[in-house]
Amino acid sequence: MKKSHIAAAALAALGSLFATQALADGHYVPGVEGMQAASVPPPGMYYLGYLVNYQIDDFRAPGSSSNLPGHNRGTVTALANRFVWVTNHKLLGADYGVEAIVPVMRTSLTINAAGISDSRSGVGDVYLGPLVLGWHGPQWDAVAAAGMWFDTASTSAPASPGKGFKSTMLTGGLTYYFDGAKTVSGAALMRYEFNGRNSAGMRPGDQLTLEWGLGKSFGAVSAGLVGYSQWQTTNDSGAGASANKAARHAVGAELVYPIPGAGVFLKGDWGRLSVVERCKLLDAVALEINRRFDDFLQAEIADTGKPHHLASHLDIPRGAANFQIFIDTIKSAATESFQMRTPDGKTALSYGVRVPRGVIAVVCPWNLPLLLMTWKVGPALACGNTVVVKPSEETPATATLLGEVMNQVGMPKGVYNVVHGFGPDSAGEFLTRHQGVNGITFTGETRTGEAIMRAAASGVRPVSLEMGGKNAAVVFADCDFQVAVDTLTRSCFENAGQVCLGTERVYVERPIFEKLVTALKERAETMTPGHPEDKATKIGPVISKEHQQKVLGLYAKAREEGATIVTGGGVPDMPAHLKGGSWVQPTIWTGLSETATVVTEEIFGPCCHISPFDSEDEVLAKVNANRYGLATSVFTQDISRANRLAQQIEVGLCWINSWFLRDLRTPFGGSKQSGIGREGGVHSLEFYTELRNVMVKF
Repeated sequence: MKKSHIAAAALAALGSLFATQALADGHYVPGVEGMQAASVPPPGMYYLGYLVNYQIDDFRAPGSSSNLPGHNRGTVTALANRFVWVTNHKLLGADYGVEAIVPVMRTSLTINAAGISDSRSGVGDVYLGPLVLGWHGPQWDAVAAAGMWFDTASTSAPASPGKGFKSTMLTGGLTYYFDGAKTVSGAALMRYEFNGRNSAGMRPGDQLTLEWGLGKSFGAVSAGLVGYSQWQTTNDSGAGASANKAARHAVGAELVYPIPGAGVFLKGDWGRLSVVERCKLLDAVALEINRRFDDFLQAEIADTGKPHHLASHLDIPRGAANFQIFIDTIKSAATESFQMRTPDGKTALSYGVRVPRGVIAVVCPWNLPLLLMTWKVGPALACGNTVVVKPSEETPATATLLGEVMNQVGMPKGVYNVVHGFGPDSAGEFLTRHQGVNGITFTGETRTGEAIMRAAASGVRPVSLEMGGKNAAVVFADCDFQVAVDTLTRSCFENAGQVCLGTERVYVERPIFEKLVTALKERAETMTPGHPEDKATKIGPVISKEHQQKVLGLYAKAREEGATIVTGGGVPDMPAHLKGGSWVQPTIWTGLSETATVVTEEIFGPCCHISPFDSEDEVLAKVNANRYGLATSVFTQDISRANRLAQQIEVGLCWINSWFLRDLRTPFGGSKQSGIGREGGVHSLEFYTELRNVMVKF
């Protein structure tokens, strides 16, 4: 993580007329730490730039307690370039690291009483810190450090950047977070400098600096109130020593923001952690999701309105399971190796290695927010990537709640990130166009997927897209009729039809056509709408008023095109306290041609059109005569026929006598306009890693 600190404060500084630097005290420039001052970053290599500007208003001669007469002023601008390497090693239970500070300074002095007018720029004295220790608790961070400032800079003029002496500096501090998400913090940092003698034999007094900060994070940006106090704790000694002990204090505002571009994260260790170490953290995430099951459940229900029984049995359990399955997958993943003889009679061994792709943009839908988001975040993190999650503006809660979980289990900062906002001309578009993103994974409608592909073309970045579907079910006369009806009730109406794998086209062999239409009508009419927490509720509202109008518009289109409305077709009559919801009736049509709008276009509502068929070839042609190709279900007792059809239907996933039955180790994705790429098990590794070849000759 690279941070630029902008700190503005009005400072009163005391200087010496005859010192070779504006401030005859320690090296450390106060005011650069501020918010989260005592927080050491996770293992990795970092560059941090601290930009500070302050004014010098008063000057005093050595031994005097009065300000010099006349118009005297000074300005110091310092950019402290700090390089930190936090290793994977532990010392005293803390992360161990080393650091270096190379300040670049611009100093301007005007002291009329002494006839001085001087401005100088240059590199200041360099600091090397061989000891940096960082401790991390659930709601606190602590630091201890030691190092030395070396006398490396020029001291030839009053405004020169050098101090002219060495200093040993000790550091200790604490950051406390007032909330579980670590967005509100308070920090205090103490630094003590033991100063050495300069070339003239003068030894400036030792110096104690206390920096503090109170701040709040707003996504990637943080803002707050900061300040410091600095005291000279011992007297100067030697030639030119002052009898006064200097002190200065300041309060100001601080803004912290990331600077995009090369070198933002020079060489982070998240991707270099061992698989076992990464999996320990991901296992902790899964356990914490289950521990906070009720929190996630209530957040999901509040965002989507889906019934309690559905969210509690599907969404939240799968949210945790999506981490567990990819823990198992990444631990057992293997690559190929080949051995060959070379033309000169030696041996060559070629083997593959998988490396993280980098920063993955995860753009999520609103129908299954936690389930589909973790389906992508789980493998991305298991493979060593970092993620920026953009949840739907309709369902932001569980992505944010997962961020709290990440912080609670100690996930390094910057690994899991959430950006809220809209799509076009907003967060979604900005994220997918950002050249710092190395890959984009998306679930949602095809039109949005096409826009993401266009954005990804800039920079030739890979995409994994699971998009729209107009899924079919094929019901043969020899099926287990009860299994077919039970399954179709779920696939057509569950989650108010807002499932990408849901069935909207049902083809039934003619001998059982009327029987199935009647049976499915009866089941649709038992889908009781109601409050999510009511045990009698079997179907919730659709996600929004906008989506309700879209679905009802297509219901009206079906009527216009001559559909026979078997049941539904409008808005259910709800109690007064629920009338404001986005309710839609479960709806069944018959009698439309294969070119009718509701037979060709994805509706994403609780509905289906049922058509009869007479032969296997006929139904195969009808199922495939659609631009989408996500999933289908075939109901028959003839397994040979089932397998034959499954290999000819142009979809990514075909169920036989079932629906929504998933083994998470298997490939998942769509064909045609339903998507690009496959995720699930080892197939996810093809997108979330890059496979490299290593050839060794010996």
